[in-house]
Amino acid sequence: MLALPALAMVLSGSRGGERVTPGELLQRRGVVVGVEAALKSAAAGDGEVLRLLGEAGVDFAGGEAEGGSPVLWKAVEADRWESVPVVASRVPVKQLNARDAGGRTVLVHALERSTAEAVGALLKRGADPRLVPAATVRALGEGKGSAGVAGLLRVLGHLPQGHELLDEMLAVACAGADGGLAAAALQNGARPDGVARDGGPLTVAADKGDGAMVGRLLRYGADPAKAPRALVHAVRHGQEAMITALLESGADPNVAGEGERSALQAAFADGKKELVALMFRFGGRPEDFVDAAIGAEDTAMLELLLASGLSPDRADGGGNPMLVRAVLERKGEAVKLLLEKGADPKKAGSIGQSAFHVAVADGDRALIEQLLESGAEVNAPFGPLRPEFAERLRSEHFCKWLGRDKGLTPLMHAAATGDFGLVQFLIGKGAKRGITTRSWKRYPVQFACDTENLKAAQVLLGRKPEEAEKEGVRVVISLGDQRARLYKGGKVVRTSRVSTGRRGHATPKGSYVITDKQVSWVSSIYNVAMPYFMRLSCREIGMHAGNCPGYPASHGCIRMPSGEVRAFFAVLKIGDPVTITE
Repeated sequence: MLALPALAMVLSGSRGGERVTPGELLQRRGVVVGVEAALKSAAAGDGEVLRLLGEAGVDFAGGEAEGGSPVLWKAVEADRWESVPVVASRVPVKQLNARDAGGRTVLVHALERSTAEAVGALLKRGADPRLVPAATVRALGEGKGSAGVAGLLRVLGHLPQGHELLDEMLAVACAGADGGLAAAALQNGARPDGVARDGGPLTVAADKGDGAMVGRLLRYGADPAKAPRALVHAVRHGQEAMITALLESGADPNVAGEGERSALQAAFADGKKELVALMFRFGGRPEDFVDAAIGAEDTAMLELLLASGLSPDRADGGGNPMLVRAVLERKGEAVKLLLEKGADPKKAGSIGQSAFHVAVADGDRALIEQLLESGAEVNAPFGPLRPEFAERLRSEHFCKWLGRDKGLTPLMHAAATGDFGLVQFLIGKGAKRGITTRSWKRYPVQFACDTENLKAAQVLLGRKPEEAEKEGVRVVISLGDQRARLYKGGKVVRTSRVSTGRRGHATPKGSYVITDKQVSWVSSIYNVAMPYFMRLSCREIGMHAGNCPGYPASHGCIRMPSGEVRAFFAVLKIGDPVTITE
């Protein structure tokens, strides 16, 4: 074993001024000059011996101009990367780029071993970086850490401007949040929109919340339109600066990535109102969120939509104005806000009705009052009957007439449902009892009478149900014993014989109220006198003076002896109830 000073002299090729040849130096070390020695030295990683062998004329190429250098591959196989630069310097460039059975060059092996010095030496000697597979670039970025990236940086500097591998390196940089590698790749011509894998560089950078990387890509011309998910990821991270940068570069907040919500939808769903407002300033469509805002009764978000220029009369996805939708779903706070912002309570939607008529159909007194105070017309007729509204109506009778006639008013609906409190309320707000339907000329009271809602009928006839009930005046007519009994205060105060309808004209059983009283009346059907006529519930029948033979003999009316009917007539008022039983 030579001491260090002596070894240094040997390796320098001189001793005491005498020139010593590489072959002599090798001979002194017992090395036989030849390829076998080169192979052994390559396997042992003895770089100095390899240098001397090369200088002594040993052919590392093995005489194969097109094939790989056996000495070089021996160093690679033995993982002796310190030998590679020496051998590489003495083999033809073609051999540097020869591939092994797996299709990899020595440079690829060097990159995979993360031997940056060997990579540099190979590149300097002429190894072709274009022969590095894209898969190797990806693998280096994913599994080799900083050492792998260092090798990529060396390769990057030897690639032609704009080579496709630069795109792969940019993708690796974005995935690893490596700003240095990204900058180098972009400076050397990597496309900022890069390969489409995982949505492209912008998408990957935004997914990792890397605002700096996103900004760098945008400065080099990345197009957010090609990476719609980038803005969605930025919203998820809540990074306003990143979102602003993407929007300013043309990102569309309304566009959804494949299988995802749009950025605007994501921000809306997460309740990120500041971000929603920001995206509205960059073309976000507030109309897309009418359904969600009303459905959730998120008044803050609804107010934001309106502040962004959305008309308070804007229709929802089903074609109903927002106000109609809010009333349909009984969202009181949303109704209040929309009315404050100028929504038209008279505007109808696809359901065929205005918000006011929907509230009337629901019998929602608070909403009805709110809408009336905001300009709804209390006597405005219902719109055309449509199936979705028919399901909402609380009276089948009213529903039937709404499909048959026009001009039906809110007061008629309240009467048909028997909501006498609502009847009183609407009359107090100016509802007119004298309005009739367009074709059949039916009055509100008739709807109450048809459905035997006697209290509603009494209100419409000008009576107060509670006072009428307190007075206790009523008539009960028995078809079986042909008697009429007048009650007052719960007691029978008078009885009378009657003659009701004969076979074929039977007097219908039921609950009625007196809707009209006439001392003198002539039947418009039979043209006969009917003194002291008291009509029952606007029907063709009533109580009146007539012949009472002791059995049913009329055409449906209730005949009474003249003296008795006058007594009944004197006590009974319009609105008093009459019950006809078996």
